[in-house]
Amino acid sequence: MERATSLPLKLATKLRKGFRVLPITLETGETLPTLVHASDWLPVRVATRWAVRRRRFECMDSTLAHDLRAIALLYEWAAVTLRRDLDELLERSEVPACRELESLAAFLRLKGSWAASTSGLNTLPTVAGQVSAIRSFLARAADPANQGSSWTKPAQQIAEERRLLVEVFRPIVRYSGAGERIPVLSDENIDRIKLLIGPARDEDGRLVLPLTFGKQNPFRPAGRLRNWLMFTIAYQCGLRRGELLKLRLDDVPRSTDPGLKVRRRPHDRADARRHKPRVKTVERVLPISGEVRAGLRAYLASPPPFGRPSGRTPYLFTSAKGGASFDCSRR
Repeated sequence: MERATSLPLKLATKLRKGFRVLPITLETGETLPTLVHASDWLPVRVATRWAVRRRRFECMDSTLAHDLRAIALLYEWAAVTLRRDLDELLERSEVPACRELESLAAFLRLKGSWAASTSGLNTLPTVAGQVSAIRSFLARAADPANQGSSWTKPAQQIAEERRLLVEVFRPIVRYSGAGERIPVLSDENIDRIKLLIGPARDEDGRLVLPLTFGKQNPFRPAGRLRNWLMFTIAYQCGLRRGELLKLRLDDVPRSTDPGLKVRRRPHDRADARRHKPRVKTVERVLPISGEVRAGLRAYLASPPPFGRPSGRTPYLFTSAKGGASFDCSRR
């Protein structure tokens, strides 16, 4: 937490009163989003306890940061509506009453500010996502044992408060739903991509060894094998972009291994990329085709520039110079 409080005071004075979410980098290399007071950069106590547990067992740091922004609105709402410090309220095992929480939806609809202009309101699905995080936070805070508090509360009362939280937020949460999926490529388009960037094949459709690529390939010769492998592995295994870029050399299957390993590494000190890729789903082992295994052997055994440069990074897919220059920036 020292990193949060060591930020320049000049920068802090430019911020309005309220709360901010800061990405704190721990000594282990893990990124822990932390909700802090914008006035003095001190962590919000109850929210930090909730964030540490949620980060360890439930979600990645990007999801947690998104949820903490919703929790920040809850703290601002408490300061405006209840005129109380929410930390003090929760540490006394007092959860806001249902009648009080009914005004929270309107507060979130106005983007967390009673003085919001008429330029636009948060959509109901956006508010529903914020409410889901707030409900999870308050449900955990209802139990004083989760606060390390000396206060005690009967288990029946805790269960009743959690049930009431579900009921009071039910009309809003029902608006939450998955976003629109990106239209998938047709089989015809997939076949055209395979033909364009894939290695040469014989009349029976089998790979020609050693692997060679046609002149119609749009990539530079040094990146053709790597890019074909990235596309083929992502297509065959259904990997996210972050999961693909997070693959390491020790994830590649040996001849006796059942498949490619997808692992979560929250304490990955080797990843120096600015926009770090992440494995957001569960760890798993995925079978890969014989073609991919042959391509991986060629990629790892061939000298640069056709094969993988060695010695600078543990990640499977690297830049032409051997560094892990790929990142997950959306720009």
